[in-house]
This record gives sequence, structure tokens and C-alpha cells, in this order.
Amino acid sequence: MENLKTTFNNTINVIKERIFDTDFKLANIPISTIVIVVLILLLTQILRGLFTAIIIRRLERLTSGTETTHDDEFIRILKAPLGWLIWLAGLWLVHLVVATHLTPEQNQKIPEILFVSALFIATYILYRAAPLLGELLGGLAANTETELDDLFVPYFPRLFQIAAVLIAAIKASEILLGASAGALIGLLGGAGVALGLLFKDIIYDWCCTVIIYADGLYKPGDWVGVDGVNGFV
Repeated sequence: MENLKTTFNNTINVIKERIFDTDFKLANIPISTIVIVVLILLLTQILRGLFTAIIIRRLERLTSGTETTHDDEFIRILKAPLGWLIWLAGLWLVHLVVATHLTPEQNQKIPEILFVSALFIATYILYRAAPLLGELLGGLAANTETELDDLFVPYFPRLFQIAAVLIAAIKASEILLGASAGALIGLLGGAGVALGLLFKDIIYDWCCTVIIYADGLYKPGDWVGVDGVNGFV
């Protein structure tokens, strides 16, 4: 028993001398730090697998017993992106470990890239969940007395998707291209004003249509005459 203990201690000392006490470096990173990085990545993968196998599956069993399918769809949308977020957390820990061996420029860029990646994941969730959010808002609009909100319900999913793409594009441009979000928003605002002036007549006619429909100014069977053109509603 004593010999086994001595052999084990000697093995540990050899591993420590060969790995943790060595001066060998790979890309200016000590081998001991590389070992820690590999362990962090392995633990991240294990945590991701446990999260999927335990938490997600338990949530799927809970939602399978409900009458609505919205929660099942939401869990299905979140399943992959949450795994990606766990990987990003692991990469963030890796950056903390190797930060002292990187240049200031690398230490500045890596957190920005991780942040943009997390933002893309969040916007991906919003983009995928846009039809589901549209259905939920449609259910709320059906319980209101006014008909104006019912007109916008079909456009809600597309609006959510456009918002997700714009948020991701603006933030990515701000970080990767060095432009400020204020300048980009101002540029988009100027482009919006130009397009508004270009299509003002179409937008004006559409807004008038919405107002006429919402206020119920005309009923089926009413006679209407506009600029020499007349007919029944």
C-alpha cells in the first residue's frame, strides 16, 4: 500500500514538472494554461450535454401536458441557441485564462466578438420566435373591441424579424467597422426620410384607407363619388 502511494505521488510530481513547471510555450501560451483551456472546453461540452439531456427534456415533458402548442414551439426554438450561449460562456472563461498572454488589441477584440456572437444568438431567437409572437399578439388583438389592431396583426411577425436583423446589423457594424450606433441610426433615419418622401403618396393613401376602415366612415351599400368616379361600397 505504501509503495502504491509512493508511485502515485511520483507520477503526480512528474506530471507537474512536465506540464505545469515547464517553460515550454505554444503561441506564447504556457502548456499549463493550454491544459486548463482544454479542461474548460471539455467541461463546457459536458455542461451543454447535461443541460440538453436534463433541463430541456424535463421542460419538454412539462409542456407536452399543456393544451397549447406555443410553449412546445418556444422550447424548440430555445433548445439550440441556449447550447450556443453555454459555449460562449466557456469561451469567455477561456479568454479570462489566456488574457495575460494576449496583446491589448486581442484582449479588446475578443470580448467584442463574443458580445456580437451573443447578440446574434439573441436576435436569432427573436427572428425564429417572430411567428409565435405574432400569434400571441393576434390572440390579444382578438379580445379588443377596436378593429384597428386587427389590421396590423399579420404584419407583426415580419416587423419582429426586421427589427432583429436591424439590431444585429447595427451592433455588428458598430463593433466590427468602428462606426457608432448613433451615426448608423442617423444614416438609416435619413434613408427613411428619403424613402418616405419618395413613397409619400402611397403611404398617404394607405393611412387614409386604415382610418376609413377603422372609423367605419362607410358601410357596404353606401354610394361614394370621388373626382368624377362614383360607385357603391
